Amino acid sequence: MKRSLKELTKVAAITSCMMLTIFFISSISYAESNQAIQLFRKGFNLHFGKNKDDQKAIEFLRKSSDLGHAPAQYLLAQIYEEGVNGKKNINEAIKYYKAAASNGFVHAQSYLGFLYSSGELIRKDYEMAFKYYSMASKQEDGWSQYRLGQFHEYGNGVPLDYEKAIYYYTMSANNDVIKALNALARIYEHRAHESRNNLIIALSWYLIGAQRHNELVSEVNSDRLKSVLSEDEVQQATESANIWKPTNPKANKLN
Repeated sequence: MKRSLKELTKVAAITSCMMLTIFFISSISYAESNQAIQLFRKGFNLHFGKNKDDQKAIEFLRKSSDLGHAPAQYLLAQIYEEGVNGKKNINEAIKYYKAAASNGFVHAQSYLGFLYSSGELIRKDYEMAFKYYSMASKQEDGWSQYRLGQFHEYGNGVPLDYEKAIYYYTMSANNDVIKALNALARIYEHRAHESRNNLIIALSWYLIGAQRHNELVSEVNSDRLKSVLSEDEVQQATESANIWKPTNPKANKLN
């Protein structure tokens, strides 16, 4: 999980950071806001440009960060985590990830959730992980919604609660996160003893995963459930799968 998130944070620095500079809103004056954006761009170019110079990049990014610019804080955190001239500064990295998260930067919120839940870089703390995943979830980050579903499904730091797990997995699925589709199917299948209709719902979710993403696990489990359901039940699940569409297919950035 760490590898994919690390790759995505680098992508976010190049894409989302530049986009968010356009929408930078603060209580500071227009002149200071514009100054923060310009400082960020200078730091960004020094870090990602041909003549890379992280020392100078940090100078500009710190000034932008001091003005409350979340993309600058996020990029600073990345630079400190990756290391300057081979030397990492994890304390500074966490400091700036938290600053960016507090300023609404969704990638920082989700990444902090990952760090706290995995125990990488910082001490494992499910309560803190839940806090940051929740912040990102409110911004329609599908991966964070999926992780919150896992917390409730397995009781990680919160009471085990299948209904809440379904709630978050459904939000995640509506943001087109593949894993959420299989998670929903799994929970409904495990609850087959409560109602046979849960098996039909489970098959529907497996079919959605297989049809939308050609997902092997979904395909295998679809075939398995088809073998224990009647033709009418399979037809019912198929019809449900065929009409289902995510409500926010482009909202998720960390899938």
